[in-house]
Amino acid sequence: MKTIDDLRRRSLALSKYSCLIAAVPPTLAAAGWIFHINLLKQIHPSLPAMQPNTVFGLLLSSIAIIFSGENREPRQPRVACMLATVITSLGLLTLAEYVFAWDPGIDRIFLGEGISTGQPFPGRPSPQTSTNFAILGVGVLVYNLRFLPIRLGQVCALAVGANATVAITGYIFQTSQFYGFPTFIPSIGMAVHTAVSFILLAIALLCSRPRDGMMSLVTSDTRSSSMARRILVTAILAPPAVGALTLIGVTADWYPVHVQVSLFVVVLVTLLLRATWQAARQAEQDELQTRAALHETRNANEKLETAIAERRIFEALIENSSDFIGIADANGKPVYVNPAGRRMVGLPGDYPIENTQISEYYPASQLSFVSEVILRSVVDQGHWKGETFFRHWETEGAIPVSDEHFLIRDTETGKVLGMGTVTRDISHARRAQEQIRQSQERFELALRGADLGAWDWDIKTGTVIFNARWAEMRGFGPQEIKSHVDSWAHGVHPDDWPRVQKAVSDYFEGLVPEYEVEFRALTKSGDWIWILDRGKVFTRDDEGKPSRMVGTELDITQRKSLEEQLRFSEAKFSGIVRASADAIICLDENQQITLFNEGAEKIFGYSSSEAIGASVDILIPERLRSIHRQHVAQFSTGGETARRMGNRSAVIVGLRRNGEEFPADAAISRLGVGGKQILTLALRDISELKRIEYEQRFLAEVG
Repeated sequence: MKTIDDLRRRSLALSKYSCLIAAVPPTLAAAGWIFHINLLKQIHPSLPAMQPNTVFGLLLSSIAIIFSGENREPRQPRVACMLATVITSLGLLTLAEYVFAWDPGIDRIFLGEGISTGQPFPGRPSPQTSTNFAILGVGVLVYNLRFLPIRLGQVCALAVGANATVAITGYIFQTSQFYGFPTFIPSIGMAVHTAVSFILLAIALLCSRPRDGMMSLVTSDTRSSSMARRILVTAILAPPAVGALTLIGVTADWYPVHVQVSLFVVVLVTLLLRATWQAARQAEQDELQTRAALHETRNANEKLETAIAERRIFEALIENSSDFIGIADANGKPVYVNPAGRRMVGLPGDYPIENTQISEYYPASQLSFVSEVILRSVVDQGHWKGETFFRHWETEGAIPVSDEHFLIRDTETGKVLGMGTVTRDISHARRAQEQIRQSQERFELALRGADLGAWDWDIKTGTVIFNARWAEMRGFGPQEIKSHVDSWAHGVHPDDWPRVQKAVSDYFEGLVPEYEVEFRALTKSGDWIWILDRGKVFTRDDEGKPSRMVGTELDITQRKSLEEQLRFSEAKFSGIVRASADAIICLDENQQITLFNEGAEKIFGYSSSEAIGASVDILIPERLRSIHRQHVAQFSTGGETARRMGNRSAVIVGLRRNGEEFPADAAISRLGVGGKQILTLALRDISELKRIEYEQRFLAEVG
């Protein structure tokens, strides 16, 4: 009943909302007439407009129907009757004007004749509109006069809706006879929005009294009523919807007339199929209800058969299980062991289980544990589970097992019927665990041999497992380190943290093939050590995001210190070479220049970019190049690592870029690096010294 009451409340609400929506077109049309907005009066210039008298009649009809619904106040029926009388009079008088060519002037109540454009009756509704007003007014009167059958009013509502639907059909098929009467005095016909308002008012009038007349057949809880409700909504809403769609197509010239006819036929066929389907579905539901009674009768037998089948399945499951399954009675006497259990403990298949005791299934070393722990826990708590050993009856060997014991109780009374045992041979698991343990030991030894710290990071939870070396590098004991990623993150030097974060982020996003970063880590003493951190993602979630990452850390503080010393040494060497006024030139094995300092640039006139990569021959006069190469080759293969070039009787001669030759004092050294030799020449221009020597020798000879 609650569902039917809800349906009737929805019917009343639909009546109210339909009246309000039906009042929208006439309200807009009234604004169009007042403010001269043609778009509000008529949907399209080629279609009829809603006349002022029509606007007046539709608004009165909306108010009258609202006052005609259920739960009315005492005065509302009288007001509704008065409004209905006005509506009926408007329709009948307008029809009289058409039939008898009578002009009482009611078509100019709201619109003067001078305002109209080429229309003798500026405010007069069409004959169909007038007919609908007369019928609708009678219907409202019947709804509010108790001595008349309400079905008569509902028939009037259906007639109004049918008339309006015919008008819309005329627009669909471009048949003006459906919305106008050309045989009478010329009229503009029923407007499209007028027809829509009439359909809404007809729906509102029918839904305003859901408990009475024909509507009671729709709002009851019978099967036929349910079927009617399903069909009724489609039957009412489909024609206006198709009409509106077709009208838009006609106005926009989207498709020809035969397409319009096809569209309308498709809708009618669809409605017919829907009604047929609903009837078939209802018949199917009736048949299902009939069959339900038969099913209930069969259920008892089926349940019994199911119980028997389940018992057989249960027995087959136990018989074919690979685990030891045993059952003891309430006194603890074994009564059943499945075939897998017999094979596990080496018990012959024909050996009577009744002749065994629970204690015989365990080694002698486990008997006290069985009596004091297992059986006591089963009696006190009803359950025990753990790892222990079984005894092999033939070899007397101990079998590691995962053992579970539990009480078997009657599901209805709770009485203890016996004890069940489910045991699994875990010999393979024990061997695998031992192999894993040995593998972990080898891994730890390998890490310790390489002096590596290791970490295993659960990215989702932030949990990290650090090995002992990881903690030792920082001066901590393993128990002092919290197993969380914060233990690592908080120890990274603040200046290095952005670079570390970027390295992790780039690796997770696939921008770099591996995670590798160097950073400073804080030790327990407050000092900073350099760490080389490497890692790799081993597990990803369903979305492809990293979930587990494993890596190693290496203390590279000593290497960093050596690198710093090397950089300092290189900086000093570079500064000395740059600041030297002498020419310092390095040659490779092919005697090509690889270093050319500023002193060399000033002495020879070549820039460093010009000299590097060129042969040393550009610095030697052509007549001396061959002998110079021989001397350099002899020095490279000789035992000396450094010596002066030339002697007192022979002077080294250099060649400037401008072709000028000059005397020089030079020394050469040899250094082997990576299996290759690097020759270094230190050369000084002694032109000024030779000049002074010459002058002194000249003065001595003259004196």
